[in-house]
Amino acid sequence: MNIDTLALYVNLDVDDSFTEEEIAQWYNKGVANYNLIPPLTTYNIIDTESTDDLEFDDTFLLGIMLPFINSAIRGQDASVQEKQLYLQEFMMNARQYKTAFNVPFEKLLDQKNSDLGVYQLGENVYVSDMTRTPFAGDWSSVRNYTEVASTITVIFKDLDDDLAVTYGSAAYGSALSAFVTDAGLTGENFYKDLSATNAYATTDVIVQDTVIYHSGS
Repeated sequence: MNIDTLALYVNLDVDDSFTEEEIAQWYNKGVANYNLIPPLTTYNIIDTESTDDLEFDDTFLLGIMLPFINSAIRGQDASVQEKQLYLQEFMMNARQYKTAFNVPFEKLLDQKNSDLGVYQLGENVYVSDMTRTPFAGDWSSVRNYTEVASTITVIFKDLDDDLAVTYGSAAYGSALSAFVTDAGLTGENFYKDLSATNAYATTDVIVQDTVIYHSGS
């Protein structure tokens, strides 16, 4: 729906005739009011001369914006009580709509409190609060970690250079390859012990600060 169509509904309701520009101005005021209802949002106001489609669906426009525009018009020459009735309808429907329907993430004014932000430990690394689980009742694959840190460090000791030390850091739960890249190591073999008998694969997941021995390939 665009402003032209919305204007037809407004003029029908108020039994008068207003220009699309006037309707657009009232629409923008309604959007500004809607943005202030928690959670605060950033829905756009429009160019008053634009005929582009509005970003809200028809249900929102007719159930929420139309009563607001009507209240603005009625307020010009009607009683305060009549204006307040329309305004109450707008506020009731607007609050109900905002509570019942998910606000798109990009329209939230405060984006710091999203689930991704709360549970992010590092780049592309998240911890679940287990509200939803992929295990469908089978918890045999679940791993519990006693401590969670956003960044952990691997100490690399070079077996070919008298145990020269190099450090690599990456997000908790990253593959060994991420720590290797950060340390600037290439073409290496990696081991869990000084005797080089237990090897690491670069796909192994690292979940705590650790020492890894390495040698040239």
